[in-house]
Amino acid sequence: MPIKALLGAFFASALAFSVLDLIWLGVVARGFYDTHMGPLKASPINGVAAAIFYVMFISLILVYGIYRASSTKDALRRGAELGFATYATYELTNWAVIQDWPGILVLPDVLWGVVLTGCTAWAGRHIFERLRPEPQAPSPAGP
Repeated sequence: MPIKALLGAFFASALAFSVLDLIWLGVVARGFYDTHMGPLKASPINGVAAAIFYVMFISLILVYGIYRASSTKDALRRGAELGFATYATYELTNWAVIQDWPGILVLPDVLWGVVLTGCTAWAGRHIFERLRPEPQAPSPAGP
């Protein structure tokens, strides 16, 4: 098992996911979430819960989106699929069971999950391929 490549992919994925998500949540879509979530939005956020989510989700991306992918293109596709499934599950469940959950959040958040998780898996797979040891060619059989 290529431990160095997996660790590199994990840390590259964690960096990509964190930077992209913080830009999205803290800059690009901040006003959108503030407006539509209103009093549902925690201030300050629960850092422990966020850290647990990040470690768990990056680990899932590593296994499904990176390690099992055959290429960076495949990692992008697998990551996008994973992002769709997880973010849609989260958003639709919240919309179904939380009173006053703003339905307007569902589509943008699911689309963000697709982009974020796909890009994260692509970045992680790129590093994985750079760090993975080259397969050894079998030795020619002697006479």
